[in-house]
Amino acid sequence: MLNTIQNKKLLLKRGFIFKAHHGKGYEKLRENQFASAEHGLVHEPVANALDEHQGNKPICITLKKKKNLYVLSFHDNGKGLQQENLNSLHFIGQSSKKKKKENTIGRFGMGLVGAFNSKIGVQSVEIKTLVCGKAARILYDCSRAGIPTWRMKELNEPCSGFKISFSFPASSHRIILKALTDFLKDNIVPVEFNGKIYCVDPSAMAGKKDISVKIEQNPKVYYAAHPFSNNWVFTDDIQLYLRKMLVEKGTMYPMFVTTSGSKLPQNFYHYDTPYMQDESCIIVSETGEPTLGRDKLVRNEDFNTIKKNVETARCLALVELFERARASALRQLRHYADNMATANIYAMRSLLVKKLKQDDSFMETKGHCAPLLEALLQYPLFSIFEDKNPLSITDILSFTTKENVVLYAETPDAHGFLRGSHNCPFVLKEKVCYIDDLWGGHEYRRIETILKPLLESAGLELVSMDELLWNEKKCEDLEEREILFRSQLKIKHLTSPDQEITDFLDRLKTLLNRNWFRHSLVRFHPPRKIRILPISVEKQEHSGEIVAAVLNGTDADPDELNIGICMDSLPMRSILKKNNAEIAALPVICHELTHHRRKLVDDMEEQGRHSDSFHLDRIQLETNVLKNCTLHLLGKDEELSRGCQMGMLSDVGEILVL
Repeated sequence: MLNTIQNKKLLLKRGFIFKAHHGKGYEKLRENQFASAEHGLVHEPVANALDEHQGNKPICITLKKKKNLYVLSFHDNGKGLQQENLNSLHFIGQSSKKKKKENTIGRFGMGLVGAFNSKIGVQSVEIKTLVCGKAARILYDCSRAGIPTWRMKELNEPCSGFKISFSFPASSHRIILKALTDFLKDNIVPVEFNGKIYCVDPSAMAGKKDISVKIEQNPKVYYAAHPFSNNWVFTDDIQLYLRKMLVEKGTMYPMFVTTSGSKLPQNFYHYDTPYMQDESCIIVSETGEPTLGRDKLVRNEDFNTIKKNVETARCLALVELFERARASALRQLRHYADNMATANIYAMRSLLVKKLKQDDSFMETKGHCAPLLEALLQYPLFSIFEDKNPLSITDILSFTTKENVVLYAETPDAHGFLRGSHNCPFVLKEKVCYIDDLWGGHEYRRIETILKPLLESAGLELVSMDELLWNEKKCEDLEEREILFRSQLKIKHLTSPDQEITDFLDRLKTLLNRNWFRHSLVRFHPPRKIRILPISVEKQEHSGEIVAAVLNGTDADPDELNIGICMDSLPMRSILKKNNAEIAALPVICHELTHHRRKLVDDMEEQGRHSDSFHLDRIQLETNVLKNCTLHLLGKDEELSRGCQMGMLSDVGEILVL
């Protein structure tokens, strides 16, 4: 259908035609072009002056009181007005700068209308300049509603450049002076105001302890990281200048990452964006479109280039941060660098995976991140139990382990459980954080949450030793793969323990012979006689830490249980140092009692394992014992007595602890 119409030349090419009411259209553009009326009065004349200014002499701004009005003047050193300039000055949308769009701020011919805003009570506007080579004065009467009237006459006095002056009442003086002060505070082009030069040097933004980076190519980026910031709230400041004018000021995070959520590393993950907690940035673009920038940076056609240069600066700052931290003894700097390394390994995981697989497909869009990726792989972040010096990802990958298994543990107990019973050259030390100034209220684990997915993509298997404490099947699997070596233990009964151990065992037996303990064992098939014995375990090359053990064989009398407690084990040495050590040892007794119960109900294959059923029973027994022990310590034995009187102990009978 469309081809038919075109072939018959029924579709004519015509210019865009619209109808508008001149007065209402002018008022709409005047009142709504800028976020505030005073913004248009200050920024638009400055933008025009910067476009036309010549030479090294700065633009001159004056604010003076004249009778009952204030006069704000802007004076540049331009050529003045030609006939085409005069037409564009009085006809909206006919800017003479359209052909200079690469090096001028304005180009649409609409901005100056915003400076005539009636909300701040502009009474009149005066222009003094050369018009077609002759000195002239153009005066606009803005005291009445609608389009202002204007008249022009020649001047007999000499005139240079272009000077525009706005007269407004004293009631607007405060807000206009504030807008002007705010402009001068952030201005990066020399401007003279009432005889004083104002100009901000972007390169002076960084402090002595900050990390400063400068990107020279357009758009220029002046970047500073603040590793010694003590603020709970992150430092996240940006100033964006498009063609010398400040168009965006605020926080970087919603501008370059996402407008939702908080500036936390987990919100950077899907964007492959480098992360810096405390940062400031000044961007100066010579080609970006400031008119669009006033509204939203993301509408700007140079947004991707600006974002890339900011990311480049951030990557270089992070690389320098890691280098400083490795060479410094300052704990605060090292802690900050560790946090940033952790955050960036998490945020840039997909790029790190590609780099580990030698996949260079990311270089086209994220090649500027390559130095940071290499620094993250080399940074020693991950602590180990065997040495005080942490390892880097590259270090971990360089070790050869059987079947590429790497062990990690959260607690010293978990690490000591199988110490010397595996062939891994090191055990990574897990770090857990629940509430943190970097991660907010989100729990993170440095190994399990951040490192493990990365190393598994590289072909390594990370195994938690905390899991091996209860997962017997996993232990057996690792034994079959010859990663764990658990040999038979040689246990010896201590016939003459020292006085400290004797006193401890006496207090423990007294505690276990109380009614509340027997009450706790209801429905757990307890033995009639429990014997507590001090033992020692002969250390062997492939034996883990033994705290206690059931000394009866599987064919022993089910009504008798012998529990051996290894008094020289690390956990027991720690327990003996505590007040009321006998109470602290109750979980150890519960653990061995649970083995006795599972021996009675499990088949031969499952006996002795730390299965899921074993741990469910253990938790229930510990809950009962510790609850009743608490009631006893609080002096609420009457509650326990009522339980005994109701016959709740009928399943237990008498239990004797020797």
